[in-house]
Amino acid sequence: MKSLRSAFLAIILVLTFYSGYPQEYGNFRIAFNSNYSSFNFQDNNSMGFSVEYFLGPHISLDYNYAFGKNKYNETCYYFPGTVAGFVLLFGDDILYDPYFLEDYQEVVILSLIIPEGISFHTYPRYWLEVAPYFYPFSADYNFSNYDLPSLSWALGIKVYFKPLPRLSVSSGFGIKNRYSNAYTTQNYSFSAGWLF
Repeated sequence: MKSLRSAFLAIILVLTFYSGYPQEYGNFRIAFNSNYSSFNFQDNNSMGFSVEYFLGPHISLDYNYAFGKNKYNETCYYFPGTVAGFVLLFGDDILYDPYFLEDYQEVVILSLIIPEGISFHTYPRYWLEVAPYFYPFSADYNFSNYDLPSLSWALGIKVYFKPLPRLSVSSGFGIKNRYSNAYTTQNYSFSAGWLF
């Protein structure tokens, strides 16, 4: 396992510092995506959208939102962990206090600004982008019929193909693990996005 981590780190470093074609357009990428993952032998398919804010051509802050169905046919959600922390912190006050947003608007805004994680982008060809990512602060709600959001981390890589300079189509593979238990899952994704 240690050699696997070392190899993955070496690949990230090589890809991060090798870039033949820099990004030429936009600071934001908004994409619609579909995800497949499994927790505790339970398969979940979800659909949603992601936002990447580029701090520069090689680094982006990432936000992902998705929803789907769990094995009990209940709606489940995936979102940045700060939103989950916000819900856990205030609980039912959000639902029953008509002045909640006025009283805590700074906290609401902050929960939406703090990213889920970070990606490192490289551009081996003008039509190709490779982006290893690390999401230390993700959350799942109701994926296994739990009442509270479950915080998790994810590590993986996305490959973007660019048929047009601003249009990208990507596929991704990674692993995800809940902080509260030892369940690790493989996660597969597909998305189509536009740079602004």
